Amino acid sequence: MGSSGAGKTTLMDVLSNRKTIGTISGTITLNGLPLDISFERITGYVEQMDVHNPEQTVREALRFSALMRQEPSVPTSEKYAYVEKILDMMEMTHLGDALIGSLESGLGISVEERKRLTIGMELVGKPKILFLDEPTSGLDAQSSYNIVKFLRKLANHGMPLVCTIHQPSSILFEHFDRLLLLARGGRTVYFGDIGKNSRTLLDYFETRGARACAQSENPAEYILQVIGAGTAAVTMKQDWADLWEQSDECHAVDQELASISSTARLPSAGTVGTPREFATGEWFQFIQVYRRMNRSWWRDPEYNLRRFLQGLFVGALNGISFWQVGKSSSDLLLRVFSVFQVLVMGNSLINLAQPMLMKQRQYFRREYASKFYGWRPFALSIVLTEMPYLVITSVIVMVTAYWSIGLETDAVRGLYFWIMLVFFMFFSVSFGQAVGAACANLSQASVINPFFSSFLILFAGVLSPPKSLAAFWRAWMYPIDPYHYFLEGVITDVLHGIEVTCSQDDLIPVPGPTNTTCGDYFQAYFDAGAPGYIANPTDSGLCQFCAYATGDEFYANYEWSYDNRWRDLGYLACYCVFNIFLVVGLIFLFRKPRR
Repeated sequence: MGSSGAGKTTLMDVLSNRKTIGTISGTITLNGLPLDISFERITGYVEQMDVHNPEQTVREALRFSALMRQEPSVPTSEKYAYVEKILDMMEMTHLGDALIGSLESGLGISVEERKRLTIGMELVGKPKILFLDEPTSGLDAQSSYNIVKFLRKLANHGMPLVCTIHQPSSILFEHFDRLLLLARGGRTVYFGDIGKNSRTLLDYFETRGARACAQSENPAEYILQVIGAGTAAVTMKQDWADLWEQSDECHAVDQELASISSTARLPSAGTVGTPREFATGEWFQFIQVYRRMNRSWWRDPEYNLRRFLQGLFVGALNGISFWQVGKSSSDLLLRVFSVFQVLVMGNSLINLAQPMLMKQRQYFRREYASKFYGWRPFALSIVLTEMPYLVITSVIVMVTAYWSIGLETDAVRGLYFWIMLVFFMFFSVSFGQAVGAACANLSQASVINPFFSSFLILFAGVLSPPKSLAAFWRAWMYPIDPYHYFLEGVITDVLHGIEVTCSQDDLIPVPGPTNTTCGDYFQAYFDAGAPGYIANPTDSGLCQFCAYATGDEFYANYEWSYDNRWRDLGYLACYCVFNIFLVVGLIFLFRKPRR
C-alpha cells in the first residue's frame, strides 16, 4: 500500500516480470533461485483493467485458460471439472453460459462479476502465486467487500496472494495479513504483520512518536496521514523510510529473507515449476486460438455483416452503373472502370480489419504475458480466420456484378476473375492488419491508410498509364504496386478476345482520297501493327475509323498482356504471403504493451 505515485503498480509489474519499459536493476529470486522462463506461466497476474473477449461465455473463457495453462498430461475432463470447481468457488455457476459482453454496450456480466472472472482466469491455471493490482478499483463498497472476502477465502485455502490496494476501508484492511508500505519514490516505510485489529502495525508507528490512532479511525488512512503520503515525518523530524531501515523489525526481515534464500538453495529444496515457457505445444495453441477466434467472428455479426453489405453494395452499384455494357470502343473503358471500382472496396476492407485486430490484440497481450500461448499461433489465427468470410464476400460481388455487367461467360475466365477477387480482398485485409499491428491505436492507422491507398491506386496503371508516368515512379513504384497486377490480370481477362463494334458515336471520320477505297488507304497503317479498323472499307472519301478492333488492342495502351494473367495471379499471391509474414513479424515486435 502507499500513496499515489509511490510505485505500487510498478513494483508489482517488476516482481511479476511484466514490466516492459524503463531500466530495472537488482535481482529477483524465487525461493532464493533466479527466475526461469516458466515463471509467468506458474504465477497469476490480475490486472487492474478487466480485459475479456466479449464474445465468449464465462465457462468458455475459463476452459480456454485451463486448456492453455495446465499441464498437457492432465486430461481435458479433469481440467473442465476444475473449471466447474472454480465457478462454484466464485459463486458464478449460474453465469457459466452467459456471454461476457462489454461494458460499453451495457450487455453482459456486471463489473464485480468481471473482476471475479479475471481472478478465475488466473486460478484455473493453478498458479503458485497470485498477483493482484488494485482488485477493488472501480468497484462500489459492497462489490469491493465481496472481492476481498473472496480473496481471503483463497488465502485460507493456501493460495499466496500479493495485492496492491489504495486506501482500503477498515473492514477490508482487516482481511490482509501483511503490509508493505511504500513512501513516494518507492522507499519502504514498513514491511511486516498487520496484526489483529491492526495492532501490530499501529504499535510500530505509535512507539516511534506518531500520534495515537483513534478507535473510530481507519488504520489504513491513519498510517498514510502519519507518513505524510511519503514525505518526511511531521512529528519526529525524520523520514519514516530512514527510520524503518534503522529499526529492529527491518533487521529481522533481512535475517528471515537470508534464511529463506539459503534454505531454498539446498539441493533438497528443488525448484518451482518446470523450465518451459508455455504449458502446451504451438500446434495445440494454434488450434485452440483459431477455434476461439472463429467463434468470436461468428458471434460478432456486425463486423461481417458490414463486409457482406459492402460487397453487395459494390457489386450492385457496379451492376447497375454498367448494366450489360456493350462492345463499342467507349464501352471498353466502362469495363475498365467497373473493375477499377473494386479497388474502392479494398480501402474499406483495410479500414474494417484494423479495429478487429486491435481488439483481439488486447486479449492477446494479456494472455501472452501470462503465457497462455505464443505470438505465432495468434498471428496466424487472426489472418486465417478472415478467409471464409472473404470468400463469401467475393461470391456476393461476383453474383451481383459479373453477369450484370455482361462480362465473359467462359468458365475458366470467370473462375480466374473470382480467384483474383479473393486474393485482392485477402491482400486488402492482411495489409490493413499489418498497418494495424504496427500502430498503437486507430488514430495512427487512420493517418497511414490514405497515404498508402492513394499511392497504390495512383500508380496501378489505370489513372496514369505506365508510359505517362515520370521515369522515377515508373522505375520502381509501378513494378512493385500490387494493384497493378490485380488490374492487369482482371482487365486483360475481361477484355481479351472481344471483337469491338464501334457505335456511330465512337466512329472517327477521317477524310480520304476519292480515287481509292478506305480499306486500301488504311492498309499500310494496319500492316504496321496499328490498332483499329475501318467500318466502311469499300467506301471512298470520308472513312469511318474505329480506334480498336479488339479488346487486346485497347489494353495494349497500358502495356499489359493477356499472357501475363497467371504471372499476375502469382505475384498477387506472393504479396498476400508477404503480408502474412509482415503481420506475424509486427505482432512479434509489438507483442508486449508499454507498461
